[in-house]
Amino acid sequence: MNGSTQHVTSADGTTIAYESYGSGPAVILVAAAMNDASGLRPLAQALAEAGVRGVTYDRRGRGGSDDASAVGDLTPVAGAVERELDDLDALLAAVGGRAAVLGYSSGGHLALLATIRKPGFVALAMFEPPFAFEGESTEPTTAEAEALSALVAAGRRADAVVSFQRGIGLGEEMLEQIRHAPFFPALEALANSLVYDAAVTGLHPDPAPLGRQVRVPTTVMHGRDTWPELAGAARRAAEAIPGAELRVVEGANHAVVPGAVAAAVLALLARVPAAPGPA
Repeated sequence: MNGSTQHVTSADGTTIAYESYGSGPAVILVAAAMNDASGLRPLAQALAEAGVRGVTYDRRGRGGSDDASAVGDLTPVAGAVERELDDLDALLAAVGGRAAVLGYSSGGHLALLATIRKPGFVALAMFEPPFAFEGESTEPTTAEAEALSALVAAGRRADAVVSFQRGIGLGEEMLEQIRHAPFFPALEALANSLVYDAAVTGLHPDPAPLGRQVRVPTTVMHGRDTWPELAGAARRAAEAIPGAELRVVEGANHAVVPGAVAAAVLALLARVPAAPGPA
């Protein structure tokens, strides 16, 4: 596999575009908010160089993936998490029914849920999953997802992007700079997909209830020089999952350093029991 785009069909008819690099045991990579498949492509390529099949994909509503459940510019919040899990089910089937899964930022919440749901996911890695920060409420809510959905449906895509970024803690001066940056139109194009990120993080802000259900080897990572709040969230996630390993890797400001993360994934795969042979 050389990274050419392939497609699978999810349960609701959505077409999911994905890329596959290398051969060997598969690792499905789940991107962060405002990222498409290209965001984790360097990690997929680093895994391929290490003898692992790295699979990155456009989450629904991004890049080459559509969203059959959307009505025009209205992205329904109800069932949003289940739809993304269905997408991962389809990808798992496409790679042979057995894979590790790595989630980056909000993608970590999805990866965790997928591991609980499907026995074919045999290992879990999360990079800086944004579970509720110290002192924040862990009460499930769809309020942010509903607000973002309404903004996009009203044609206020730029406002949706700014609202989401404000919600993750960016200051007003930085928001103003981003709004006038050359890359801002690309963020606007992904505004509808923010409903999915807000839904999965809003409904699952606390890693403890889910963590107790994980039964596969797990590694939780954060960058050595990342924001302290994200390091704390990663630590609490690791503590919530039986037998999970917390790894500090090279990186700052929530950025994935492909070589460092790939090395952690290889160490995780070494802890996965061999697939059962034919009866």
